[in-house]
Amino acid sequence: MGGFPELESHRITAGGIPTGYFDEGTGDPVVLVHGSGAGVSALANWYTNIPALSQTHRVLAPDLAGFGDSDLDPDRGYGIDLWVEHLVGFLDALELERAHFVGNSLGGWVSAELARAHPDRVGRMVLMGTGGTPGSSTPRLRQHQQYEPSLENMRAVLEGFVWDTSLITDDFVEYRFDMSRRAGAPEAFKATVAGRNRDREAQPLNADRVANVAHETLLVHGKDDHVIPVEASWALLSALPNAHLVVFAHCGHWAQIEHARRFNMLVADFFEHGLD
Repeated sequence: MGGFPELESHRITAGGIPTGYFDEGTGDPVVLVHGSGAGVSALANWYTNIPALSQTHRVLAPDLAGFGDSDLDPDRGYGIDLWVEHLVGFLDALELERAHFVGNSLGGWVSAELARAHPDRVGRMVLMGTGGTPGSSTPRLRQHQQYEPSLENMRAVLEGFVWDTSLITDDFVEYRFDMSRRAGAPEAFKATVAGRNRDREAQPLNADRVANVAHETLLVHGKDDHVIPVEASWALLSALPNAHLVVFAHCGHWAQIEHARRFNMLVADFFEHGLD
């Protein structure tokens, strides 16, 4: 996975939540919403995509509350509704009425819920390896949520996210490990896992919930995803009225990293032309 690009980080208060984010490029705004996991951040999730997508769009990549450089208060009450309102607050803080969204895993779930609850704030959506669907709790997902900080445990978790484990470099493991053991991070991680698991039962991303989400949506999934099975995107394809699905072979949970060049081209074209 190599080193990260040189990107300037920013901070803003979004919906009352201190929020770290990246802001690159010009043009129609695209918000990248990362997944969950110990030590995850917008940079770790999107480092292969921000430079490419910022050639054609203004790319905004926030750390959701409970992750990265954003608020790590375990008593804040993390969950889908809070993360949705955090993104609304993020758009408001940047004085953006509307943006396209790309969501990975938890980020796909949050993006879909944002489109359902605040349809006027969302343009087109890319939902990749989307979580929250019925039956999306897998052994790999449970392994990741039971993480206890160590380099060995972090490597085992990350290798479960990809088809090609050679992508999991020592540098990347060390970055995620260091992020996972910062002050407040272990407690925040446990609180985010609890909120996510609660909401998977309380408000799953099922057909009834997304039936009225009419936004043009590109679903992306890895054929070899053992964290969130590809069947989750097939179910969303059936439920969403305006959706296409692209499945990458030889790909796990991180299509944006494992197939970065094709993913970036696909997403940029979709935001420019839609499903036509």
